[in-house]
Amino acid sequence: MTLKHSPASLFVAIAWFSLLGFGSSAARAQQPAEKVLYSFTGSSGANPEAGLIRDASGNLYGTTQDGGADNEGTVFELVNSSGTYSERVLYSFTGSNGDGATPDGALIIDASGNLYGTTFNGGEWDWGTVFELVNSSGNYTEQLLYSFTGMAVGGDGANPNAALITDASGNLYGTTVFGGAAGQGTVFELVNSSGSYSEQVLYSFTGSNGDGANPYGGLVMDASGNLYGTTVVGGNNGFCQQYATDGCGIVFELVNSSGSYSEQVLNTFTGSNGDGAYPFGGLVMDVSGNLYGTTLGGGAQSCNGLFAGCGTVFKLLNSSGSFSETVLYSFTGSNGDGATPYGALIIDASGNLYGTTGWGGGQNSNYCTGPINGCGSVFELVNSSGNYSEKVLHGFTGPDGANPSSALIMDASGNFYGTTTAGGDDGNGSVFEIVNTTTLSISSSLNPSAYGQSVTYTATFSQAFAQVAKRRSWKGMGQPVTGSVTWSANTGCGTTAIDAGQAQCVTSILPAGDDTVTASYSGIQNAAVASISQAVNPDSTTIKVTGVSPSSEQYGQDAPATITAVLSWSFGASAPSAAKVSIGGNGHGSYALTTCGSPSGNTMTCTATYTANAQDTAGTYTETAEFSGDSNYTGSSSSQSGNFVVTETVKASDFAVSSTPTSPQALSRPAST
Repeated sequence: MTLKHSPASLFVAIAWFSLLGFGSSAARAQQPAEKVLYSFTGSSGANPEAGLIRDASGNLYGTTQDGGADNEGTVFELVNSSGTYSERVLYSFTGSNGDGATPDGALIIDASGNLYGTTFNGGEWDWGTVFELVNSSGNYTEQLLYSFTGMAVGGDGANPNAALITDASGNLYGTTVFGGAAGQGTVFELVNSSGSYSEQVLYSFTGSNGDGANPYGGLVMDASGNLYGTTVVGGNNGFCQQYATDGCGIVFELVNSSGSYSEQVLNTFTGSNGDGAYPFGGLVMDVSGNLYGTTLGGGAQSCNGLFAGCGTVFKLLNSSGSFSETVLYSFTGSNGDGATPYGALIIDASGNLYGTTGWGGGQNSNYCTGPINGCGSVFELVNSSGNYSEKVLHGFTGPDGANPSSALIMDASGNFYGTTTAGGDDGNGSVFEIVNTTTLSISSSLNPSAYGQSVTYTATFSQAFAQVAKRRSWKGMGQPVTGSVTWSANTGCGTTAIDAGQAQCVTSILPAGDDTVTASYSGIQNAAVASISQAVNPDSTTIKVTGVSPSSEQYGQDAPATITAVLSWSFGASAPSAAKVSIGGNGHGSYALTTCGSPSGNTMTCTATYTANAQDTAGTYTETAEFSGDSNYTGSSSSQSGNFVVTETVKASDFAVSSTPTSPQALSRPAST
């Protein structure tokens, strides 16, 4: 029987998985963003190396390379019930009677729910298989589509390790690590003819003259049917010579010309001067045809002598079909950073990249020991105009999973799902979710503001991860935050719709003082609440006496005069308190209670009557108005715009000659009429 996994002489790192120190040391508390959805038991499967796929109901499907009824691996489903998952083994491989064994690659699913995948071993020749699990109302039966023959028969491939891809006609494409005319691996196609498949080898790698060898990763296909992938070694650059085939690996293209394929080497890794080495995973392609991937070795860090470095993330820039490589990030394996990324990447609409590392991550080095301590990580490379900075999203501890070796997938809420080859409750690996925490922030257009002044509050959503993803060359299901935001009652805004990741509230009714504005969200994404403190200053006011009617009277007339004052303020909202307005003056008579009419715009007219008395001798009197202020408005006072005048009542021409003296009172006060 062939080697069950990758040859130990080629990948020492794979052997690390069997050296995990699953001891009794207490694990550091897992980070809030990660949830273990399932821990494999052995009988339910063990050691998943492949990633997951997800159906429209949120059920997850994958493979384990070990475990099951015959310990030859399984295909499993995690059934989603409102976010709680239960595992179902859909098929246990036997490794006998022509059946496959050791499925290392992820699955693909068709419109009928049928599942397709590969096994590294088993089959009629024990060189691996391509299989289908036919779905009949949720029950699955295996159908063997092809058994690889290896070099023994016609230079066929051997030991497929990666997931398949399919075209519009239902033809299947993939890679084998070994086999082919030179024994260095192949690219193959299974041609679909009404559900029957025939294999053809599209290309056999040679591992010489600059060609690659041993493609462990899968393929991506462009719109013209050209195929792109990696080989983990080969390229013959003379630097990476510790394995059977010289070279640090290549990126290749198989150019499609009416169904005939010719190979073009797009990039040869050097493993020196900061370049990567050993691309184990496949590629992802953006809308411009640029290619992104990982190397499990090489880079700027020595990584304790392992693989010529701790690994890299690279980009091949496509310029009219010519490709140039840039190293976007070199892993360090220290200070919480990851090391040795095995899986492919996914990319979002903003060009941010996400992936996993098999080691490092800085969590619980007593649990996962090796050349690089730590149980692995989930990382993001944040894209800022083509410049990338790394963010570690999660470091695995062991009990929550250890040593992820595959690509991630993303759901509609931006949550990530993946597998770890080891760790979990029983050390047999796990399925995990990295929850995309939705955060909400509020900004104010004016802070502090004045009472009645219009202020716009903007609630902006951000998430731990971006919203639209691609896995390899397939679009994922991510989408922006949608729905509405509910604002606190003091704003009067109620609910407002989210548009382009923002919702707004425009209000002018917050009372003066220190207020708190709150926005709450609960929708397809995770709930979020945010608040902002708003300082609201009292609005300024102006009050002015605008008239006195009548504006004059004769001394002793004592007729009421109406004094009018206008109170004005800067902004809208509710009017100032009329009870705080008082009209008075320096007359000696009586001022009646001030009354105010209804507001008109930002003004309010108030009146009071004044009745003079005998002490108001002839002269000019000053009338004033005052607003003493309330909780929302500042006080103000103003003098009159016209005076109230008391005139003399007796002129010299009114006197008659008399021998009887006239009293002083008769000279200044008229007789009653």
